[in-house]
Amino acid sequence: MSAIATLIRPNTLQSQRLDPSLRRATPAPMPNTSRDQVIKVGAPSTTLVDYAGLCEVPTPDDTYRPSQDKRRRGEDILSYKAMPYAMFVDGVRDAYSEALGLEPTSESYGLARDGRHMFGIMAWRDPALEQGIAVALRSGHQDARGSGLTAAIATGAEFTICTNGMFPRGAQVSHKHTSGILETLPGMIAAEAAGARAATIELIESMAALRAVSCSADRFYAYLGILQGREFINDTLANRARRYWKACHAGELHAEHGQADLHSALQAVTGGLGGRVTPSGSFGAYGGALHVARQIAEHGGGSDVVIPPLPDMREYA
Repeated sequence: MSAIATLIRPNTLQSQRLDPSLRRATPAPMPNTSRDQVIKVGAPSTTLVDYAGLCEVPTPDDTYRPSQDKRRRGEDILSYKAMPYAMFVDGVRDAYSEALGLEPTSESYGLARDGRHMFGIMAWRDPALEQGIAVALRSGHQDARGSGLTAAIATGAEFTICTNGMFPRGAQVSHKHTSGILETLPGMIAAEAAGARAATIELIESMAALRAVSCSADRFYAYLGILQGREFINDTLANRARRYWKACHAGELHAEHGQADLHSALQAVTGGLGGRVTPSGSFGAYGGALHVARQIAEHGGGSDVVIPPLPDMREYA
């Protein structure tokens, strides 16, 4: 058992539900790639866990601060509401399964900074779609310095030939750990779940458009340069993307991603994110890679374009 584990067991946390009115969806196993290797989410120092392991992460106490209201002088008010990771992912799993009419097929989680940061991916297989429906999750617990991650989800696609995910910025939404998060978070999740299938269809259509844009090796390297310059990825992720690109084009990995098109370029980047991106940078990296690829496609495939800033993540209020 890792250093972040505690004696809290999954059945204890399962009793704490965001929306008890929803049918309980069954937790899914961790995914396997086509080479039967378990996907890794998070940075090299990240601990990879399944749902049971996620339930073992201790939840810190709520944080209070002195009231600034003169009428409440001397009172302490809640400034940070801690939320068990299992409660969050249970709420997402239940809401999306209800909206889609499907049970999830896989889920996996990466824990960083001694369990204070979490990033995960769930996937559902829809027989009517050529790709899977996926949702990325991010959350974090406040540390002694008062820093932590907001709870956030992103709807996207999971591809049948690999474990690469795709999560556009427009489908990303976050919620601060405010005092009322347990009352308002279910509404945020339900709203995203209701549009999940439509969002995935739109993303699949975008991938088809990227396949129509040619991309040589040199153009791919230019694409990586833009991502690095905008700080969506670092040198390590760029090197992993180059290795992924070369392996696919050499017939050593996924043949479908070994094409001379912008879709393969994007897959090379997201393929590298799976094993190295940190929970704190995950949403920006996924959203940024797709954002730049779409801009290049809209300008006829040329990399000599002015890329507009990545929009801020939507914040639920």
